Amino acid sequence: MDIFSKSKLTKTKAQMKNEIETTLIFRRFSLVALNNFEWLNLPEEIKPRFIERALFYNGSAVFAKTEKYGYIVLPACMTGDLNLYYEPQSWNVIGKNFVEGFTDENSVLIRNNQFCTPSYDDVMWYAQKIADIERTIDVNINLHKIPWLFKGNNRNMLTLKNVFKQVEQHEPAIYVDESMDPKAFNVFQTNQPYIIDKLEDYKKLKVAEFFEMWGYPTTQTEKNERLTMTESEVKVEFSDSGYVGAMYEYRKQACEAINDMFGLNIDVKINRYREKSEEYYELERMKLQAQGFNPTTGGEEVKENGELHTNS
Repeated sequence: MDIFSKSKLTKTKAQMKNEIETTLIFRRFSLVALNNFEWLNLPEEIKPRFIERALFYNGSAVFAKTEKYGYIVLPACMTGDLNLYYEPQSWNVIGKNFVEGFTDENSVLIRNNQFCTPSYDDVMWYAQKIADIERTIDVNINLHKIPWLFKGNNRNMLTLKNVFKQVEQHEPAIYVDESMDPKAFNVFQTNQPYIIDKLEDYKKLKVAEFFEMWGYPTTQTEKNERLTMTESEVKVEFSDSGYVGAMYEYRKQACEAINDMFGLNIDVKINRYREKSEEYYELERMKLQAQGFNPTTGGEEVKENGELHTNS
């Protein structure tokens, strides 16, 4: 999204804040989507970002080999007739100053998902949703900055401002001239309800929904509950949900087709880093102890005839 697509003069301050908030969240979420998969054993001339960027914005990409550039991965525009199963058989591969036609006999179509739809749409939808929540929080905060409304006339407006200034400065007492008529002005409370905590909870729910969509587990475990080995391994790996699971499978299928056609050994996996939580380190200690190693002493305990012996 280009936040400067229109002249600043045609936008209100609120509109500009809305677009900036959406753009910032979209950028962060895009990084998650673009780094969700790790490609292995790619030819030197192909970077993983070339593949994921094409799938993110275009929904599909084509892997091919050219005389000039070697192996390439670029977005493609489907051309020609479909086969018996309505599958494309030919496409134009498009790059900067480069357009060349390929077919399913000399190239491989990589699908982002079954429908070849771009991930851009999903990320933008969540970015706009969460930006709306953030901006609603901003509005609620601003309303709490003005808990009162003062009503008066022009003659005592300066007095009203001085009264409010004394309140703002925490004066222990407020002094006014005896000539001032207390009935000349009124104070009204706005009674704006505090809903920021509810909005924050809702935002966390939508953020968790986004990450779960991309295969990040969001199951909360009580701190006082001991994790089993299986539960921890599930927690630190990825959630094979329908959405990310389908994306993963179509990438795996593309790897198999590419390897068969070009004699390569390309592979793909979910890109994750193991959480270094307290439960993780506890489980690591349990694994070491199960293998006969005492992590507290640094000594290896070897079982012989049912007895434990420490190697020094």
